[in-house]
Amino acid sequence: MQILSKRSVLQSSLIIMVILVLSGNQVLAQAKYRPQRGTTSPGGIVKLSSLPQAPENPRHRTTTAIPFHPGPPYSPAVVKYKEEQAASDTLKVTKEWDGSVPNPGNSQTGYRTIKGMANSFSSPSYNTQEALSQNFQGITQTLYTPPDPVVAVGPNYVLEAVNHSFAIYTKSGTKISQINFQDFFSSFVTNNDIITDPKVIYDQYAQRFVMLILDINSANHKGDYLIAASQSSDPTGSWYKYSSDATRDGSTATSNGPDYPGLGYDNNAVYVTSNQYASYDTGSFQYAKIRIFDKSQLYNYQTLTYIDFDKMSDNYGHAFTIKPAQHFGTTSTAYFLNTERYGASSLTLWRITNPLSSPTISHTTVNVASYSSNSPYNTVPQKGSTVPIEGNNSETQDVIYRSGYVYTAFADLHDWGSGTVVAIRYLKINVSSNTAVIDAEYGANGNNYIYPAIFVDEYGNIAMVFSRSSSNEYPNVRWTIRRTSDNAVQASQLLHSGNGPYTYTTRNNDARWGDYSGIGLDGNKNTRIWFCGEWATNNTNDWSTQIGSFDFYPNTLTNNITGNLTLTGAYRIPNSVSVDSGVTLTINSGSILGFSNGASLTIKPGSKINANGSSGSPIRFQRLDPTNEWGQLYLKGNSNQFTWCLFDGGYKTVEIQSRNNSFSNCTFRNGWRGISSGSNKSGSGGHSSFTLSNCMVEDNSTVGVVAYPGLFTKKFVGGQGKVGIVNETYLDTLNALFQL
Repeated sequence: MQILSKRSVLQSSLIIMVILVLSGNQVLAQAKYRPQRGTTSPGGIVKLSSLPQAPENPRHRTTTAIPFHPGPPYSPAVVKYKEEQAASDTLKVTKEWDGSVPNPGNSQTGYRTIKGMANSFSSPSYNTQEALSQNFQGITQTLYTPPDPVVAVGPNYVLEAVNHSFAIYTKSGTKISQINFQDFFSSFVTNNDIITDPKVIYDQYAQRFVMLILDINSANHKGDYLIAASQSSDPTGSWYKYSSDATRDGSTATSNGPDYPGLGYDNNAVYVTSNQYASYDTGSFQYAKIRIFDKSQLYNYQTLTYIDFDKMSDNYGHAFTIKPAQHFGTTSTAYFLNTERYGASSLTLWRITNPLSSPTISHTTVNVASYSSNSPYNTVPQKGSTVPIEGNNSETQDVIYRSGYVYTAFADLHDWGSGTVVAIRYLKINVSSNTAVIDAEYGANGNNYIYPAIFVDEYGNIAMVFSRSSSNEYPNVRWTIRRTSDNAVQASQLLHSGNGPYTYTTRNNDARWGDYSGIGLDGNKNTRIWFCGEWATNNTNDWSTQIGSFDFYPNTLTNNITGNLTLTGAYRIPNSVSVDSGVTLTINSGSILGFSNGASLTIKPGSKINANGSSGSPIRFQRLDPTNEWGQLYLKGNSNQFTWCLFDGGYKTVEIQSRNNSFSNCTFRNGWRGISSGSNKSGSGGHSSFTLSNCMVEDNSTVGVVAYPGLFTKKFVGGQGKVGIVNETYLDTLNALFQL
């Protein structure tokens, strides 16, 4: 929730700044932002089993509509600055069409052109309909709207929270309990309080769940962060509770209350952010705030000695809706990010170093292609009603840090050819160079994509969940993925369809929706991502949520293959394996083999592999970690067949030491070599041989195709930025040489 203000927020001229230069970007270290310290006492221990269960979808209720609070409008000076930046912007966004929607302008729906490729070539974005691991109904309509659904997942349980209550499920979807937040935090809450904006995380460092929700009472000038931490990885047990006064900046009392919080963590601390307002009811945005809690105190039920930073500013005035990252890996720097709510040509990346001892905060402007949003918020149509859905603006929600990159997603207006709609803008930012290595727009004509949430798995594979609505579609919840070997986001799939229009209106006769979707990593498996979102029921005043999960690698292949085997689905290969003599390995269409650093698959003499994919469902041999090469596919048995296969990021990638191997419509890319052949070791005599039919060689660091030895070596060079189509038969003694 964000509150509208008429106050001009351009105060950057008042800020004392020290300007540093880092990798061509301006890094601002503000002496103004001094850490302020305060304390919060423990507030009780609650055992979940002692609390009453919340009624499901209470019928005799009065629904409370949580107001949608957009940020303050840009001042004339900021509008002028924004226009100047947009006019000088030379960065271009990559446009990615959602393959679930027919594309009238492209017969190859779901395809896109790759950087560096000739215009005549296309590479598939692989719109395979990959299957969910789980899909079940979450919390249904409570006393509040919108639901603000979020999710966190530990080793054994799924925790979903919405406005008013939270529920715990087994991973198969059985509900264990559902508790109202008023009951859970009863020692802090009065009857007239508004309990809103839940956030939940599972801290994989400490194996604890953490919940955050705001406790607001404007009449009493009350604005608290209600925080709870589970005593263990089991959320059905006991929890430590705290109520931290959010109106205080450090220990200094103010009249400014919190709204629209964020919740993040790293190996050191838990981070809470919020927008601060002079009045929750009437508005008047003041500034954004960051509060740092020491995890060792929070998880041991000690008095919290927190640290605040406030009144941060960026190029557009007072920063608005700063979100903390969920961090993976050990780091002494915590990352935060804010986009500009109504659009810009940049976003702001914040850093806090030494967060618990002597914290300092700085920020960097990250230039991106221009994005935009309506003021005060986007509205989108829905099927079956003239009442539009509120669609937020360009504020980001989820920020993930992993392996030197920050990921985020937010709403952006875009015209795909038949009018402006709301699309998803998602980015992958290199925190060393402060540049976006992925800056992409995802959507389709006539469809509105709202409230996106993003997460990445252990290997950098991306998952997103969002709502979609149009004049031909009820508000629903959908999901999609982008594997590291994908060139674009895949076609979206339904998590749950909308069953009717949603027409519970608030101001401006718009229906409240969102304010966000939920997403998080499985606490027991680093390749499985869980998500939740809102969908419209067949009762026009009711919403429901849906929970699902997707595992990028649900299977593991660790042992040598000693009997005929058929692989279907995605397999993680952590170490080298081989196929024994006399054995046939069959890989079905759409399957994925992900190899760890240096791992290889060897087809021994007398064995063979048949891997026959299709144009819409190819087979992929790829590296798990995009920063480390896998080994190679050794073909020492004869007559191996590959159709519609992608070989991505290996060392030699495909090494042929046998005869009569066939590759049709295959791609070899991002390896040290793409494909090569040497002396025949199959035991059948003659030269090694292979045929490439309509195969693509792309971005290999040395050579794309090589056949040797002989008087000469035949090479097809496909180094960085080099791409070509190959239709050739190769022997290991061919005596020609050519190069792209």
